[in-house]
Amino acid sequence: MNIINDFHLTIDLIKHERSKDSHSNIYAVKITNRDVKFNWKCAFRGPKETDHSYKLSEVGFKSLLTFINKKLLNRNIKEIRKADNIGLSINLTVKIEMDNNKTEANIVGMYNDWTKRGKKKQCNIKNLDYYNAISHIISHAEQKVDLF
Repeated sequence: MNIINDFHLTIDLIKHERSKDSHSNIYAVKITNRDVKFNWKCAFRGPKETDHSYKLSEVGFKSLLTFINKKLLNRNIKEIRKADNIGLSINLTVKIEMDNNKTEANIVGMYNDWTKRGKKKQCNIKNLDYYNAISHIISHAEQKVDLF
């Protein structure tokens, strides 16, 4: 793998539950070279928030780059679908800059549409593998995990 001299990854994810207990979880991850910043907010029966930063090791940073390349995350995506039914929806924006190569992904849709229970398709998101891979990065940043 080539050495990356300038790396920026920005992830903004809103997971929204629309129900009698409606609430949102808002995640923000910013990685600049090896520096990781994580923020999580929840608006449900009083505000909750977590905010921390840490630095990836060189091995951890290389594993992140390998993960991004292996999962084909460094690409442009625009997928906007209906996201206002009862259930769980997502609004995801990912910006990646690797040595002046810039990409942006925006995915909006129903992750679990409760109005379609019992049917085969409760999720209307086509780029679900991309979303799951980005969720993996968010989870690792939340737990301050070094290897991806």
